[in-house]
Amino acid sequence: MKKTAVFVFCLSLILGFFAFADDVTRYWNEYGAALRQKDYPAAAEALRRMAQTNTLSAAEKILGVLKDEKIPQEVYEGAVTAIGMFTAKDVLAQIAKKGASGDFRLKVSLAKAVAKTPADDIFQMLISFLSDKNNAVVREAIEALKLRGDSRAVDSLIDLVEREEKVKGLEWEAAQYALRELTGCDKELIDAIDWRNWWTSHGKKPIEKKKQEAQPKEKIAALEKKLKETTVSVAMKEKPLKEIVEFLKNSSGVNIVIDKEVNADKQLTLEVANVPLEEAIRLLVEQADIDYEVREDGVYILKTAAHPVAENPQGKALEKFRTEMPSFFGREIVSKRVVFVLDVSGSMNEGRPPRIKRVQDELKKVIDSLSSEATFNLIAFNNKVMVWNQRMQKASKETKEAAKRFVDSFKADGQTHTDEALKAAFDIDDIDSIYLLSDGAPYKAEHGSTLSISFIEGIIEWVAKSNRFKRVRIHTFGFEEMAKEDGAEICVDFLKRLAKDSGGTFTNIK
Repeated sequence: MKKTAVFVFCLSLILGFFAFADDVTRYWNEYGAALRQKDYPAAAEALRRMAQTNTLSAAEKILGVLKDEKIPQEVYEGAVTAIGMFTAKDVLAQIAKKGASGDFRLKVSLAKAVAKTPADDIFQMLISFLSDKNNAVVREAIEALKLRGDSRAVDSLIDLVEREEKVKGLEWEAAQYALRELTGCDKELIDAIDWRNWWTSHGKKPIEKKKQEAQPKEKIAALEKKLKETTVSVAMKEKPLKEIVEFLKNSSGVNIVIDKEVNADKQLTLEVANVPLEEAIRLLVEQADIDYEVREDGVYILKTAAHPVAENPQGKALEKFRTEMPSFFGREIVSKRVVFVLDVSGSMNEGRPPRIKRVQDELKKVIDSLSSEATFNLIAFNNKVMVWNQRMQKASKETKEAAKRFVDSFKADGQTHTDEALKAAFDIDDIDSIYLLSDGAPYKAEHGSTLSISFIEGIIEWVAKSNRFKRVRIHTFGFEEMAKEDGAEICVDFLKRLAKDSGGTFTNIK
């Protein structure tokens, strides 16, 4: 009898293995077919279904997709989501192993994909990323560790602060914010030695949150648990946001509210099958260019996207450091590897004083204030793209003078070929920030007398794809008063989307 039971058990395991193998093959074939037909939502959905098999073979295939530079952005995002769905211990161990030995493209993608995956192998992989030679990998790892909320990362983050203390660039700043989040420290700390002494004196334990915060957090945690455990299937094409949300509410039982500032009539498409509700909502808000939060009373709010600004939640030391940095039209420049991209089209002659003159004066001040540790470059564009130097230049006295002469040569004339200027910026090696200033929407003469929405959307898509692994932060600058003119709001919206999608900020020049 025992032998029979063992035989049945083993047979069930074997049959289960082959069933999963068949599923992986089927979903992989569906993925390939959807890709060939350019049905990118279906391709992304096939990857997510494959991940639900929770098998090594599925993980191997999706890892290959993650580092493919040619796949459309929507498919890439589907692969990122899919990797985050794996829970099997052996699969996560293999993902961590592949990540530790992978190239920068895989590392950047994995840091985003598994930020909240609760496995020690994944945690150790992210810690190893902090010492990576690629700065984009380091920044993504810092953000992932902050999101995990695991204070075991504190010592490694302090080590990173120490390594970056001379340069004090984006990696240094990101580590500072992560340390404040993970430790709960409200002291004015910046230097690594002060962080290390404080952390040691507190027994390497974070400060506990106030007890009165516990109840709301319990409610939020309960709702988040419900979101993860509830799955939905949706097949809605070109439907108003409010209709899709109503369907999600009815099918899940979760209370979802659309904020009054959100365009509830915006036409969207959501096609998913048997995915966690949380994932369905994430896909929806990304497509709608909005944000979401879980309110303390347990209501799920869809709200307008906040364009990120750097904040100092605790202490004044970091705030003081930021005020001492160079700034461009009031926006601080933390980066030590920055490219300035300036619109010098004909419309920049307008204004009193002319906008071109304001930009020249401001830019020369910035150049003078750059740290000797910084490298920088300049690009001016109209219907031509003028690159100051093919490589990033050290901010020495000589290069600063040469750069200012280049700025003085700006002449406002021609059209607004923003796409070509951005391509030139992304062609420059070793940059982590772009400061883009423009007073008009991207435009080329072949578009006739009207702006081409498809052209502008194409730029947004191209930047997202080109920035997939570089993680360049794009800060944009525009003139919001121009949005009052017919069609001018397109320019401001374009600049805001570029900033939001890259983790940058939009600054209105008055």
